[in-house]
Amino acid sequence: VAVREYLELGPAAVIDRLAKVGHRTRAALTGLRDWRIVEGCAGDGAITALAPTGRADAATTRARLLDRHAILTTASQVVRAPLEMTEALLRISPQVDCTDDALTRLRSALAEAVD
Repeated sequence: VAVREYLELGPAAVIDRLAKVGHRTRAALTGLRDWRIVEGCAGDGAITALAPTGRADAATTRARLLDRHAILTTASQVVRAPLEMTEALLRISPQVDCTDDALTRLRSALAEAVD
């Protein structure tokens, strides 16, 4: 089904939609306590990287998001790109059909995961 939908919409439309989803994701997560958005990690795409500040920890947060909210993220460790990364990052990869409600849920879950 996904491949058929992709072909029907065309790559340009999907790329455009993912850029919009990424912009909305970064807007929804801006100013989130204990996290900062890492600029330039995904260019214009949907993937958003968050760096922990304060009490946050990428690996712990990833596990809590999955266990408590069924939200799948990636804890990218420095070993993944040791010449480019200086700290572990939490990677958010929203889908093309991501909604504002899903982003609100993600923001709330991220805030709760650090407490």
